[in-house]
Amino acid sequence: MQYSEQIQRGVSFLNEKCPGWLQYVDLDKLDMMYGMSCVLGQVGVGIGVGTYTFGACPHFKLSAQQCIDLGFTVDEEEDHEYEDFRELTRSWKETIQALQH
Repeated sequence: MQYSEQIQRGVSFLNEKCPGWLQYVDLDKLDMMYGMSCVLGQVGVGIGVGTYTFGACPHFKLSAQQCIDLGFTVDEEEDHEYEDFRELTRSWKETIQALQH
């Protein structure tokens, strides 16, 4: 997985900041390209704090760079295309499925 290290850091972050976060993620709706359906968006709505928006997550006090480092988004300043978000989504789905079993 291209994003495995970042996602593992993201999982650790969520485990620390929001225990039980997995219950809020609907894999059928998971799409890392869109704030309402990405991991942070779904968790944020689930715990009642809003969504991930504009490359940062104010509730969790994450900057855009931290979101990239934690696997919550791709670096849009580089030449990324939709495929990068699809790969990130696929990687998160695989990780979450493994955590659920």
